[in-house]
Amino acid sequence: MKLILLHGSGQKASSWNKTISYMKDSSGREILCPELSELLNGKPVGYSELCASFAEYCSYAVERIRPI
Repeated sequence: MKLILLHGSGQKASSWNKTISYMKDSSGREILCPELSELLNGKPVGYSELCASFAEYCSYAVERIRPI
């Protein structure tokens, strides 16, 4: 199972680095941490654009999304 960690507004994917360092040894999961600004691929910055871009990312990145 893959685990996707999302950073908050004003942060970057690297904000998760320390947390991920603690999770790698015990989780046995692939951890994905996308850079949300890069998902937009030049589209205008807005909630609906980001949401659509994230949904597209998820459709390629994982087989099934399930919140934990």
